[in-house]
Amino acid sequence: MMEQCEIYRSGYFHAERLQEEDDVQDLKNEVTVIVNSIELLQLHCRKLMGQYLGSCSVDELNEITIQIEKSLTLIRSRKISNQPSSFRVLPKFWQAKVHEEEVGKLKAEIAGTRELVNERTTLHEMV
Repeated sequence: MMEQCEIYRSGYFHAERLQEEDDVQDLKNEVTVIVNSIELLQLHCRKLMGQYLGSCSVDELNEITIQIEKSLTLIRSRKISNQPSSFRVLPKFWQAKVHEEEVGKLKAEIAGTRELVNERTTLHEMV
């Protein structure tokens, strides 16, 4: 009788140990997937910040430009809705002046990005 109990106990603990090992392996796989996702997000963030653009294709650079323009539009709309009331009562002339300056800065940024795209295209054609 004791032998049967011992056999049952050893089989039960062995099965439990195998289940724990499977759970650990599943968690390791999940961690690997999450780490890869984080690395991809960090790479995408760096590209949006203008780093590591040399390895981007022209299509990727165009997508980044479009994403930046969308983000700037969203930021501008939030900025306008959060402006103090004193700005809202400024004459249209001054409001236009402020917006012209902002547009000039943004155009300069876009021009810089386009220069990078053109340079990348030229280098790609040389290869």
